[in-house]
Amino acid sequence: MPHGHCYLWSPTMVWLQVVSNGFIGLAYASISLTLYGIVRRIRDIPFSWMYLAFGVFIAACGATHFFDIATVWHPIYWADGGVRALTAVASVSTAVLLIPLAPKAVSLANAAKTARESGKALEVLLREKLSVAEEQFRTLVDNLPDLAWTAAPDGRRELCNRRWHEYTGIPAGSDDAIRVGVAVHPDQQDRVRATWDSAMERGEPFELEVRLRRADGTYRWFLTRVRPLKDARGAIVRWFGSDTDIEDRKRSEEERETLIRALEGSNAELDRFAYVTSHDLKAPLRGIAQLATWIGEDLAEGDGAAVAEHLTALRRRVDRLDSLIEGILRYTRAGRADASRAEMVDVAALARETADLLALGDRVALQLPAGAAVQAERVALQQVLLNLFSNALKHAEGRAVHITVTANDEGEFLHFVISDDGPGIPAAYQERIWEIFQTLKPRDVVEGAGIGLSIVRKLVETRGGRAWVESMEGAGAHFHVLWPRRAESGPVVARRD
Repeated sequence: MPHGHCYLWSPTMVWLQVVSNGFIGLAYASISLTLYGIVRRIRDIPFSWMYLAFGVFIAACGATHFFDIATVWHPIYWADGGVRALTAVASVSTAVLLIPLAPKAVSLANAAKTARESGKALEVLLREKLSVAEEQFRTLVDNLPDLAWTAAPDGRRELCNRRWHEYTGIPAGSDDAIRVGVAVHPDQQDRVRATWDSAMERGEPFELEVRLRRADGTYRWFLTRVRPLKDARGAIVRWFGSDTDIEDRKRSEEERETLIRALEGSNAELDRFAYVTSHDLKAPLRGIAQLATWIGEDLAEGDGAAVAEHLTALRRRVDRLDSLIEGILRYTRAGRADASRAEMVDVAALARETADLLALGDRVALQLPAGAAVQAERVALQQVLLNLFSNALKHAEGRAVHITVTANDEGEFLHFVISDDGPGIPAAYQERIWEIFQTLKPRDVVEGAGIGLSIVRKLVETRGGRAWVESMEGAGAHFHVLWPRRAESGPVVARRD
């Protein structure tokens, strides 16, 4: 007889039993499948067979509920009894197997608890050690003599040492502290950004010489070294950078280059000087030797008049040779700049004094700005003016020459212009006239050794200035002198730009 008769076939009672047993059976089936899935996925799970035993037991329990639904309409009680017997065997077997497993389960739970507690203790210890390590790292970085910093993979600064903040004057935590190239000289900003972009793209280290702004606004040279820290996959985790002060090294390099250029110029000038000196000294010596021969011949012949004439010529040659030797001495002394002898020189007063030495009177017009003064060796500057004034007089060709002296302020220099209304200088000779022993006309026509202008240029250039001429033939000459306002110490490279 179907089980429904027991419910008097009450629809409410029947469906209450059917729905309840259905949900219970489905829940049991779901639990069994879940346990099976756990054992299948976790290969080394402890007591895996116990999960399977519970799964069988629960699945059997679920089957009895499905049979309860079937027997409402069909009296299949033998089959229902068989399933229940199977459930009994599964439950008893699981209970029996669970008894010796209990101590192991308790031990495992205790071990898990101990592991959790150890894990928490280890985590606390690791945090403490990490904090100590970070503090040690920060202390180490803060005590480095260089400016040191770290940056994120995108180049934004994360940490700067104390030395960096002291040098730049940028406080820690400010927005400026994280910007790339914040203290770099404006002229080098683009280069620094391009180098950073290239390094981040390639993931490679780089070095760069840059000028960094100090807290007082001045710039010093630094060597920036940047290295990436990468993980096991090669991805950049952090950038480490340092800035080493190389200002003294850069100055030494610049001084060395200046010395080398000065030495090269001095050697070249020495070669030219030796060649020209040898040539110009030999000429009067050959003339003297020839005159001596002629005098000897005249004496043998008893020609007194010829002897007197040749002796006069001999004295002129000796005087010219003496003038040449004196000029050479003055030329060599012109290259010895001595900043320790520099003083403030009133240019207008010095120019008037120089004109008075040559008795030029009103033939010199001074058009100098009020207070025009330079720090210079007074004698050296007067030699420049004296030689330029004398040069104008020498080439006046008997005419009354007029000289004008003007000056303009050009920052670190005072720009003199000594102009005359003489015959002028052809363009082809405007550079040649500055060379030693060079004259535009034979020495028999124009008195002079051809040394004055070479002394002018040497005096000016060894003081860090520049000298040049502008002229048109027949229209006078304008000699320009660019003289430093302050005397320089150390070697100076000639300015010819």
